[in-house]
Amino acid sequence: MISVKLSAQPSPENVAKFSKFIGELIFKRAAVSAADRLISIILNEIIPTEPYPPVDIGLYRASFKRVILEDSVAIMNTAPYAPMIEYGVKAENVKIGGAMLQALEEWVVRKLGVSKDEAPKTAWAVALSLKKRGIFHDGKGLHIMGQAFEVAPEVFQQELNREIERAMRELQVAGG
Repeated sequence: MISVKLSAQPSPENVAKFSKFIGELIFKRAAVSAADRLISIILNEIIPTEPYPPVDIGLYRASFKRVILEDSVAIMNTAPYAPMIEYGVKAENVKIGGAMLQALEEWVVRKLGVSKDEAPKTAWAVALSLKKRGIFHDGKGLHIMGQAFEVAPEVFQQELNREIERAMRELQVAGG
């Protein structure tokens, strides 16, 4: 008969590797959970409290994404106009052109209930107003992501504590 005895006592080197792996896993889980919560905060707390929220057809809201990177987690908004909402457009940078007027015509019909016949005239008036005062808080932007990142450290710490508690429960179950 041949037997092999396996030690239940890991080497210090293996303990260090395992501890590092568990620590990285806990931090990564906490970062993913925090990113998801921050997106929820953006959608359910920050945007609704804006005096003039950037809500039209839902593309901006639907474009918030969490992206898991090798050593971090990012939150981004992939809507093509997200930077304009975040940072605004100063009045001197507003350029009235065909694409802008077409988009505004569709918008005034949808949001203001203007007839299609009146849409070009109303869109032109809106464009002139934007040219005069800027877009989003007089060209200063809404800083929606900025508002979310003000609470990010607290949210991350809460999620890290939650993940540590979860890992400890899992280790207790595994240990008997």
